[in-house]
Amino acid sequence: MDFDQAYWSEIYPKSPFYLFISQDESLREIYEQGIKIPDIFPINSVGIATGDDKSFVGFSETDLRKRILAQNLKFDDSLCHRFAYRPFDYRFLYFDPKLLERARENIMRHMFSHNIGLCTSKGIEIKREWHHVLCADAPINLHNVSMKEGNYLFPLYLYNNPGKNKPNKNQNNHLFVKEPQAQYNERRENFAPKFRSFIDQKYSHHYEPEEILGYIYAVLHSPTYRQKYAEFLKIDFPRIPFVDDPETFEKLAALGWQLVQAHLLKDIPDTFKVEVIKGGDKVEKPVYAASQQRLFFNNEQYFAPVPEDVWNFHIGGYQVLDKYLKARKGRELSLDEKENIINVVKVLRFTINRMQEIDEIWRP
Repeated sequence: MDFDQAYWSEIYPKSPFYLFISQDESLREIYEQGIKIPDIFPINSVGIATGDDKSFVGFSETDLRKRILAQNLKFDDSLCHRFAYRPFDYRFLYFDPKLLERARENIMRHMFSHNIGLCTSKGIEIKREWHHVLCADAPINLHNVSMKEGNYLFPLYLYNNPGKNKPNKNQNNHLFVKEPQAQYNERRENFAPKFRSFIDQKYSHHYEPEEILGYIYAVLHSPTYRQKYAEFLKIDFPRIPFVDDPETFEKLAALGWQLVQAHLLKDIPDTFKVEVIKGGDKVEKPVYAASQQRLFFNNEQYFAPVPEDVWNFHIGGYQVLDKYLKARKGRELSLDEKENIINVVKVLRFTINRMQEIDEIWRP
C-alpha cells in the first residue's frame, strides 16, 4: 500500500502527554476525575539505587557483613537495614549514603521508624497488564516492583526526626502495638492538605490514614479498574476514584487493609497447608508441575500444593515465585526462606480471592 492509499485517522493530542495515539476521550474524562497518587502523598521518591547491589545488599545480616568486609570497609551495625528488594523478598542494605549511588536519604529515612509505604510506578513500559502496586515497611529498591520502570515509594507517615527515635506513644497507632516508654519521635500523615480536606468533607468523617491507604490499595487491586483504565495506567501515575457511599468506602478500606497486612507478611492467611519436601535445599531451577501443583526448585525438592494461578501471579514485571527462587540459584534455601515461600503462596492465594471480592463490592 502506498502513502496515498493508506488509511488515516485524525487525532487530537492533548496536554500533558500529547500522545500520537487515539484514546477513549469520554473514558479519559471519567478517569481524570480521580486523584493522582502524588497529589495524595506529596512527599515521595523513587527507590534506592545502590550502584552495586552485590556489594551493598545481602540475603542476611551475616551475608551483608561479609560483603562489606570483603571491600576492606569497616562494618557499622547501625547502617544495616531491612530492604524491600523485590516482591516479598526483603534483604539487608548497607545504608551509607556516601557509598550508595542514590540513597534517597530524605525520603527513605522515614521508613526506618514504624511506617508503611505504597509502591507503584509512573506508567509502565512492559506489554503485560498493569499490576504495578505493592506496599513495604522498609526502604525500597529502585526496581522493587518492576525492572523496566523506576518504582516510587509513597510513605504513609512522615517523622520529624526520620530514622532516629521511636514513634510517639501517645499517638493513635493503628499499625503497631504501642511500645514501652522511650524517647518518641513525632509523626504526621503524609497527605496533601487539599486531599485531607476533600476526604473529610466528602464523607463527613475523619478517616484514619490506614483506612484511606486500605481504600486506595483496594482500588488498585480491582481487576475491573485495571482493565477499564489500562490505557491510562500505562502512561502516568494511577488516579484514584472515590466512591460517594461511605459504606462502600469502608468495605473497600477493610478489604484493602487486609491485603496490606498480608502483603507485609504480618497477617498470614491460614486457609490451606503448604509443605516443602526435605532434601539438600539447593536451588537449581524453578520448575512448575501443573498437574501435581508442585513447585520444584531442584530434582527432588518441591513446595506443594501451589495452585496454578498462584504460580502465574505477577506483581509489576515479576512472576513472584519464579523470581524469588531464580534470585537464589546456586544457594541453599534457609529455613526462613522456605517459610517465606510457604507464606507467599498463602498470601497470593488470599490476594486472588480478595481481588474478586473487591470487584463484587465495587466496579468503576
